[in-house]
Amino acid sequence: MSNPRLASCTRNMYFYECEAGETGISIAATSSRLEELTIYESNIREIKIDQSSPKTMCNFQFLVKVEISECQGLQDLTWVLFAPNLGWLDVRESPQIEEIISKDKAAKFMNGEATMMPFLKLKHLDLAYLDQLSSIYWSPLSFPCLMKISIFGCPNLWKLPLGSSSANGCNLVIHGEEEWIEELQWDEEGTKEQFTLKGRKSEPVAAYPQNQSELELLRKRVVDLEEENRSIKQRLESIERFLWQQQQLQQARPHQQPTTGMLPPQIVIHQQRQSQRTLPDMPSKYVFVFILIYI
Repeated sequence: MSNPRLASCTRNMYFYECEAGETGISIAATSSRLEELTIYESNIREIKIDQSSPKTMCNFQFLVKVEISECQGLQDLTWVLFAPNLGWLDVRESPQIEEIISKDKAAKFMNGEATMMPFLKLKHLDLAYLDQLSSIYWSPLSFPCLMKISIFGCPNLWKLPLGSSSANGCNLVIHGEEEWIEELQWDEEGTKEQFTLKGRKSEPVAAYPQNQSELELLRKRVVDLEEENRSIKQRLESIERFLWQQQQLQQARPHQQPTTGMLPPQIVIHQQRQSQRTLPDMPSKYVFVFILIYI
């Protein structure tokens, strides 16, 4: 990421089992073309924005999707302020996260300038099993594009950044456990009725089949997936075999001009048969017959 040219060409970043420790990771300000960021099973204490110049304001305008799962040590995601077109934010099983956007860190990022309004293009917000999460944002926000908020396993989050103006122009559905839905706190009376609330009973993270029918459904699903995998594998092998045959055909006939595009399988098979066709050896019994006729 210290190479500006390489950073400017980066479209997707995927961190898996990354041990960054206290230093965290730095996303270069020149990574303005970044589209997706995924962090999975990593130890990252902080995500920093590495600005080469204090006067240069970061703007990840192409970043549309951020997924973070099983990240240890991370406490907030304030840096998403610099992603004005973020459409999907999925954060789960990261027990140290306390805030999505920190008010104190946001003030430091802005350096006295006006605070940017986050999540104006956000469509999906999924938060799951974040034991310490207590705040998404410190005040109500406008969510003109938001369609779904899914909150599960966040025992300390009892208030959402929603107000009467948040529902304008969107059909927001809030999913969560039944108890959490009922205990949600609202700043303004009547705001709750402006949203569609869908609660369900909380389920353990690793649920087991409760009866024989559920077990049979799981077994059928496994069989279907195995069959689908087998079909995809056979198709892949067929494509690889076809490409190999075409390569062999081109090598066997170097005097011909190379063709453009892919040849249909029927033509490839016909050409192979023509190239392999030779005069058959005449059996000895036919030679004997010819000799008798001559005599």
